[in-house]
Amino acid sequence: NPPFFALFHVPTAGLPYRVSVWIWNGISIACLFFGILLLRPEKPWTAFGWALTFMPTFTVLSYGQTSLLTFCCFALCYRLLEADRRFAAGLVASFLWMKPPLLMGLLLWWLWDRRYHRVLAGLIVGGALWLAVSYPFAAAAWHQFLAELPANIRFDNFQWWKSHNARAFWRLLFTPDSAPLPTLLWVASAAVGIVVFQRLWKACRASLPLMFGLAIWFMLWASPHTMVYEWTAALLPAILWWKQFPKQRSRLLAFIALIWAALFVSTDFGQIQEIVYRSKYGIEPGPILQVSVLAYLAVSFGLWRWIQDGSLDRDAVRHDDETIPAG
Repeated sequence: NPPFFALFHVPTAGLPYRVSVWIWNGISIACLFFGILLLRPEKPWTAFGWALTFMPTFTVLSYGQTSLLTFCCFALCYRLLEADRRFAAGLVASFLWMKPPLLMGLLLWWLWDRRYHRVLAGLIVGGALWLAVSYPFAAAAWHQFLAELPANIRFDNFQWWKSHNARAFWRLLFTPDSAPLPTLLWVASAAVGIVVFQRLWKACRASLPLMFGLAIWFMLWASPHTMVYEWTAALLPAILWWKQFPKQRSRLLAFIALIWAALFVSTDFGQIQEIVYRSKYGIEPGPILQVSVLAYLAVSFGLWRWIQDGSLDRDAVRHDDETIPAG
């Protein structure tokens, strides 16, 4: 993470570790609820309750991660875009520079659509402000961060079965000994994702809820580093689309249930496969099947068919006084 992110943790850094953990867990839960309120679902407490049952939400708290802060940031950015405060939305989104891959989907969308260039301006200005504010307090950390950046951007120093994206899928399936095949397959998968995402943007760019959710969905696929706790971002399209497309809720329920179930078991299932390889066969793990990615592909195909078959209401894909065909 860029050093500016450390500044948020300074207030609790002097406390006992357990105390700090509980404070940040409380902040995370508050961010989850506030983010849901920003998305304005019909039943916020129901949405909050279901969000707490989502395995990625549990891992945020049990691993001591900050992904619910970024969920809240996504939600606030969406709310500002909805209010047509685009520069302010970019400033808020600049918090996501703390982990740049989180911005992949949003950046592509905003680069393609000239209506969102003010958002890009806010994103750049916000990043410059974070640098200006933090550098005087952490100059040495910034220098070290830049020196270590070439090694860090490899994103390879973690347990791969905790990662749920195209890169982890191929890496687990073919093992490191197959290099560079897993990387080539990931790059090809990301490229296909970009093509599909652009086609969906051309069809759906008038719908802010649909496009914001699709940007998050694409990021979860193409990012080089999508750990299980970062899948809390998937709560955003789930809540937005449930609210925006009430006539499609039976289909959405099937999508949500499949992802919920897959992420409930996939991390542990991947670890179990690794343990079996090591303990029973005494060999390096592989191939390991990450079932969450199969669920992602199934839901993505369903989303594609849903958008292309014209089943969306015309009134539900309206934004900025523009209307487009649903299919």
